Amino acid sequence: MTSSSPEATLDGSYAALAAEYYDAKRHPTSANFRWASERLLERLLPHPPGRSLCEVGAGDSALAAWLAKRRHPLTNLLLTDASAAMLAYSERWARDGARLAVAPATALPVSDESLDLIVASLADPYDESAWWSEVNRVLTPSGRVVLTTPAIGWARAFRHAANEPTASARFVRADGKVVDVPSHIREPADERILIADAGLRLVAEDAVRRTELMAPVSHKLDMIAPQDPVVVAYVVAR
Repeated sequence: MTSSSPEATLDGSYAALAAEYYDAKRHPTSANFRWASERLLERLLPHPPGRSLCEVGAGDSALAAWLAKRRHPLTNLLLTDASAAMLAYSERWARDGARLAVAPATALPVSDESLDLIVASLADPYDESAWWSEVNRVLTPSGRVVLTTPAIGWARAFRHAANEPTASARFVRADGKVVDVPSHIREPADERILIADAGLRLVAEDAVRRTELMAPVSHKLDMIAPQDPVVVAYVVAR
């Protein structure tokens, strides 16, 4: 995410960002968020991960990289994303057996109670009640969900200071065009209510704080204190 004087606003979708989304120089805040999310996955993903795995909104899949690093097979891994352009970053994992599917987070192409592990890394684009209802549909009785999202303290402070919408993340592309994409970030207490209302239970919470980030750290994160969370995580079960 990079601030600039906007020239024009595009219809908000990750397809409009895909070409440069992972460019850490253009969007250093996103790079910091991804790094923090990956650290949380390292801490929280179960061992063994299960027999049927899915990463939702995968983009360049963090779960596939985690599995490959530990020499787990990818043949039981499904990677989904609502944007074909974003999912293209994970095509290399198909060579190792992963399945890729373009699908919204609220309509996963799997049967009821079929997934042992769901990873939702930086899930703020779709983290609403319909998503948690879909989790309840597809998760096995003993399954787990690991979800990460940017922290509300940072989101509230930055979006207020930048005069941005409270439920959107604003990106300025290299060509000067502005893209506002959905970003639902809420208080932990409200997240817990969403989870419980979907018939699920919270197992654990964790966070990466600004002091833990690897340099370079985006200037957009300077408005929070060193010990404030940057990205938070929830582990959820049936």
